[in-house]
Amino acid sequence: MTEEQIDVLVIYSSFGTGHLQVARTVKDYLARLHPEWKIECVDQLDVIRSPIQNIGRKLYNRMDRLYRPLYAFGYYITKNVPMGNWTKKAGRIYDAKMFGEYIARRMPRLIVSVFPAVNGACALLKNLGMNIPIASIVTDAAVHAEWLYREVSLYFVMDEQTREGCIKYGIEPERIFATGIPTRTIFEKQYDRAETRRKYGMDPDLPALMISAGGMGFIDTMKTMVRHAQETELPIQVVLITGRNQKAMQIMKEYAKEAKIKIILPGYVENMAEMMQACDAILTKPGGLTMSEVLVCGLPMIAYDPVPGQETANLRFLTQHGAARHLKSCSQMKQMLEDVLFNEETRRSMREACLRISCPKAGQISAEKMAALVEEVEE
Repeated sequence: MTEEQIDVLVIYSSFGTGHLQVARTVKDYLARLHPEWKIECVDQLDVIRSPIQNIGRKLYNRMDRLYRPLYAFGYYITKNVPMGNWTKKAGRIYDAKMFGEYIARRMPRLIVSVFPAVNGACALLKNLGMNIPIASIVTDAAVHAEWLYREVSLYFVMDEQTREGCIKYGIEPERIFATGIPTRTIFEKQYDRAETRRKYGMDPDLPALMISAGGMGFIDTMKTMVRHAQETELPIQVVLITGRNQKAMQIMKEYAKEAKIKIILPGYVENMAEMMQACDAILTKPGGLTMSEVLVCGLPMIAYDPVPGQETANLRFLTQHGAARHLKSCSQMKQMLEDVLFNEETRRSMREACLRISCPKAGQISAEKMAALVEEVEE
């Protein structure tokens, strides 16, 4: 049975929280251009209902020490699978079947993918006769075969180096745009730093270090980072982002009571742009969306514990440009915080590097090109 027809179907996956944010951002920018369009965001796991992928999601979102080597092995062994290799699409047969049924009910004019497995399933559907254009936003500064299919009409990637890598792999140059990863519309605005600090009870003068364990808010990681930041005995304040993890919020509230440094716990922060602009540096994992947001805000990053594969690629990109430092061991914490938070030349240089490689118009540009694609196909 055909459901209400939509104009754009944006498909993400709840592996982490970044893909959802990018999907919503794309929807917002497309809606700005075409308020009359019906745009739907859907989690691919809600469509395919695969127990195997649900297990994979839970393991990825935990990303513990046992799962990391398995994930790294899978990432690197599939990284350079040739374009025409049958295994690329064969592994997506079940996904394609479920997507095909869903798409047939919704009949979108455009499919936007922000997750590599979706690209493979939709490419297979195109081979089977689906006549709907596909646009894909690659959410890391990395080139991986799982993202890349000739059936995808448009690609939006982090930078020119990533674009060149896609071209070498076999994607036509005219299909790839180095727009950066779209950030939410709230990142277009400049916020009053002093007012934000008052709003959240921050000290107006102390250097502020934001510590984020990602949208999931991992408790052990946060405890470790706060403890080592405290042990430096530097005159700083810490803004602790616990995400949607209410358990982490409550545990860290108790932890903060005994802390020797000022800890601010705002909970889940909807307006990360405002909070980032009130801080002086961020200690976080180098996820794709976090990377893009930090760059737009000009916020120096200290990156820790990158996930093997895409996050190590993101970290390489950031450090090559001077926008981030890699905290390889907590024993480096004091020296690194002294340099990034208290050395004006270092902080200025890192901030300038962030802004130089940032892409604040990524959402607008990608949305315009997607809308143009729809018009071109329907002419």
